[in-house]
Amino acid sequence: MKCFIVCVLVTCLGFSSARQVGKQKRIVFGSPLLSTTAYDVVGFFVRIDQPFVLFTALRYFLKPSPGSNVCGGAALTPHIVQTACHCLNADWTPPLNGPYRFPTLKNGWENMFVLHHGHFSEETMTDGVWSRKFLVHEQCYKHKRSGFISNDFGLILTRGPLRESTNHAVKHSFAPVYTETEIALQYHRIMKNEAICLFVGFGPYRFEEKKPLAVFGEQSPLLQHGWRALINYWNCYRESGYYRYEKDTDYNKVFTFPNVNYTRDCTWGCSIYFGKFRALAAQGDSGGPVTCDGVYFGVVSTGYSDIYTYTPKVWQQDNLLAYAMFENAAEYRELMNVRLWHYWGNNDDKPPAVPDRATINPFVRPTTTEKPTTESNEHAPFYWELSSFDQSYSKCSCTLPFSSTFITVLILIFIRPDFTSSSSIKSD
Repeated sequence: MKCFIVCVLVTCLGFSSARQVGKQKRIVFGSPLLSTTAYDVVGFFVRIDQPFVLFTALRYFLKPSPGSNVCGGAALTPHIVQTACHCLNADWTPPLNGPYRFPTLKNGWENMFVLHHGHFSEETMTDGVWSRKFLVHEQCYKHKRSGFISNDFGLILTRGPLRESTNHAVKHSFAPVYTETEIALQYHRIMKNEAICLFVGFGPYRFEEKKPLAVFGEQSPLLQHGWRALINYWNCYRESGYYRYEKDTDYNKVFTFPNVNYTRDCTWGCSIYFGKFRALAAQGDSGGPVTCDGVYFGVVSTGYSDIYTYTPKVWQQDNLLAYAMFENAAEYRELMNVRLWHYWGNNDDKPPAVPDRATINPFVRPTTTEKPTTESNEHAPFYWELSSFDQSYSKCSCTLPFSSTFITVLILIFIRPDFTSSSSIKSD
């Protein structure tokens, strides 16, 4: 009798735990991550939330807390988060005569997001940071025919710094930085080998309805992950909405279509199911980092989510970092920091700590005579202005070099009008 009771209890507990795990799934048909060290990507993953605050003005006085998941992202620096362009888009321009629609950017002050960095569970999201400014790639546009997005890259500037993990087992609190050469070599190697890629996100984990149209279900509080197979450039070209494969196709033909140049417009890579794995990125997973062979390779963009009624292969397009060198290559990281703080910095905030050679802008006069240090830029030669170079010139507090040469130049300037007037009299 005792053995029977024990067996019943074990069986019931097993069913109970199974139901709990089922409720915690996120990426469709994926499985939850149970640790920040499960994969390196968890350390620099950022969840982007829409806060539950009704009045925008109150956000400046409230501590950020978990809200409604909107997108994912990757922390590039303590003040910069990379995500998808369409995550920061309020709407697309009306479909006119051209083949593209362009984004209308959200207002960074009115549509603030809450950023949660390096968490795999909502229970630990107690150190959120408010967003500050939104930027999108200057050539981000949506193709009217297919709905795919070229240059689907965006940046979020934060109001406060993102924390660095105190867990020594976390390898990367911020996305690893590669050189231009490394990014190019990784692109060719991974595309050639059709690598298996890891996707993570807080999007829906199941469908409410499957037919006639797929309807996503609710979200759950654990980070979800899944695996997909990357496919090569040519096969992605075949299935990207502009072109249908034919057996007698010339593989050397120019990749062009009416009003669309695939070679120019395709900044994405395609992925499909492989084997028994059926993971699929859904709404809310956009902008999340894609890692292939352990390399930060791209961001989630678009795809066919109607897996039961559209196509059995379920193609997905993810924009690749090889097409966003300035934002991701090591050669430009310091310059990007400086440029962003020049346009969107605040006089009350210190510029990011970068080498002095990167903080000195030859087109802006200094506002202080203190020499910069090599350890940090607390005494940087100038503060970044919010608008144009003219304002920084007007606020210049440079000391004039009152030397004998300078005084001589002043005398000549004042004497010059007399010479001009006398010469004009002679000409008359």
